Amino acid sequence: MKTHHIGYAYPSSPAAEKLGRSRVGCWFIRLGKRYQGAFATAEEAIAAAAKMGTQPDRWSRDHPLNAHLY
Repeated sequence: MKTHHIGYAYPSSPAAEKLGRSRVGCWFIRLGKRYQGAFATAEEAIAAAAKMGTQPDRWSRDHPLNAHLY
């Protein structure tokens, strides 16, 4: 099964620049090496990822083993 990664791109980071959010940063979904969207909140990114039918990778914001961090 395919996996996704939800993470945060800090302002002025290369990822934020690729996503067009270099001034404010954003949450993103990445499938492999491709970014699939820029979101204002983690909840928006998690909801979008849930619709994709993929599983979170180990370091994704929504992975069950990371729940204690949030």
